[in-house]
Amino acid sequence: MANIPDKIFVFHFTAFRNLKSILQSKALKSKLVLRREKIVPINIACNNIQDKRARTLVGTGDRTLHDYVPFYFAPRSPMLYSVVGKNVPEAEETNQNNFIYFVTDILNLLNTDFRFTDYQAVSAYATFYDNQTDLDKICWELIHEKPHLPVAHSPFPGYCKYFQNSDTEEKYVKRKEARQAEFLVFESVPLGKITLIVVKNEKMKNSVENMLHEFGIKIKVEIREDWYF
Repeated sequence: MANIPDKIFVFHFTAFRNLKSILQSKALKSKLVLRREKIVPINIACNNIQDKRARTLVGTGDRTLHDYVPFYFAPRSPMLYSVVGKNVPEAEETNQNNFIYFVTDILNLLNTDFRFTDYQAVSAYATFYDNQTDLDKICWELIHEKPHLPVAHSPFPGYCKYFQNSDTEEKYVKRKEARQAEFLVFESVPLGKITLIVVKNEKMKNSVENMLHEFGIKIKVEIREDWYF
C-alpha cells in the first residue's frame, strides 16, 4: 500500500431534505442513534446492503456498522453513482442536484471513537483498524491516481475519476471496493467538526446557506460540480 498522504479529507453525503434534522441535532448521527431518537431520514441506501451493515460487527464487541457514522476517503463514490443512476430502487432521492456533502479534515476526527477499513466495510476481505498509523493500509494510489476529476480544488488533492473494477490489471480487480474504504465514527459527529458543505449548483448553495443561517450554524458552503456525475 502507499504511504499515508499529508492531507486526508473524508466525505459523507446525504439528501438535502435531511439537512434540517441534522442541523436541529447539531450532529451527523448513526442509524441506530437516529432510530433511538425516532428520527426518520430520507433514505438513499440499498436495503440489502443496509441489512448486511446491520449485521457486520466492528471489532470484537457487539457494535455493528449501524453504530457508526460513515465517511468515504474521496468524493464521487460508487454509491453516489448507483443512487443517481437509479440503481437503488429504495432510494427516496435520486436527483444529484439535491445531494450535499459534509466534509472535514481527518485530523478533526482522530480524537473520536473511530474505526476505518481498507475496503468497503461489508466486503468479505475488509479489515477494520483503530490506529491512525494503519492508514497506510488504504489503497491511496487508486484513490489519487490520474486521471483526476476535471477540476483541482485547493486544499484537496486530486481524486481519480475512475472507480470501476477491471481485470485488465491486477490492481484494478478490487478498485471499486478499495475506493469505498470507510472512516467510521461511533454514534455521532458534532457539526463543529465539519469544515465544509459541498453542493452541485448555486441554487442548492443558497438553500443550504439559508438553512444554516436559520439555525445559527456557520459552515462554509462551496460549489464543486466535479464531485457529481
